[in-house]
Amino acid sequence: MKLGLEFYQRDGVNVAYDLLGKLLIRELEGQKIITKIVETEAYIGPEDKGCHAYQNKRTKRTEVMFGRAGYAYVYLIYGMYNCLNIVTAKKGKPEAVLIRAVELIEGLDIIREYRDIKSKKVEELTNGPGKLCQALAIDRDLNGYDMVNGGKLYILDSDEKVEVVTDKRINIDYAEEYRDKLWRFYIKDNSFVSRWILFIGFVKLSFLKIGSYNRLPYFSIYYGSKMQIDIVYQISSIIVIFLTSSKFNI
Repeated sequence: MKLGLEFYQRDGVNVAYDLLGKLLIRELEGQKIITKIVETEAYIGPEDKGCHAYQNKRTKRTEVMFGRAGYAYVYLIYGMYNCLNIVTAKKGKPEAVLIRAVELIEGLDIIREYRDIKSKKVEELTNGPGKLCQALAIDRDLNGYDMVNGGKLYILDSDEKVEVVTDKRINIDYAEEYRDKLWRFYIKDNSFVSRWILFIGFVKLSFLKIGSYNRLPYFSIYYGSKMQIDIVYQISSIIVIFLTSSKFNI
């Protein structure tokens, strides 16, 4: 049974918690992808400093958050990855739930058409907000899509009982005291939950001047998702190539 408007017309924290175990469905050209929601985060504007609509900030991007519950809020991060959110609460109060990770139930062949990766691990297809959007062909064309009445993207109820872990949200250090809110939820021991790993490399470069041109880069530590690390690695590689040119003679 498809989740109705009443389900979404509640505060984002409760919706985020209750979405775990529910089935996120994507229909594409007569084919259906079925996934289970295993990780979510709640964003409770206008008081939430981690929310795009903090202090009732109303822009072209956040406009959908001020509308009726049950609409998709899809935005771009790092200039290349889409993120799927679902608007919650009452109209006029900008709250939303980020779908951070899903477990694949049905439609592997379809997903691989949209997310062609080298890894053999099926978890790598959907264990992150950008990954799942790529795998399910979710982009900003679906921003404002009605997930209550629409047939392309929607959520089905499920009777599955899951053990939920409550934690801090990820990558919102700018949110000051709101970064410590326990508004991230995930299914315990589920292998599709997004991972955060330690990465050491040329992420932050400082230089020690030895001569007119000689400089030595040093390593610093960065915490982030694998997707973020991939981006940082690419940028860092360009910097390193530049620094190791004959001009600098490192």
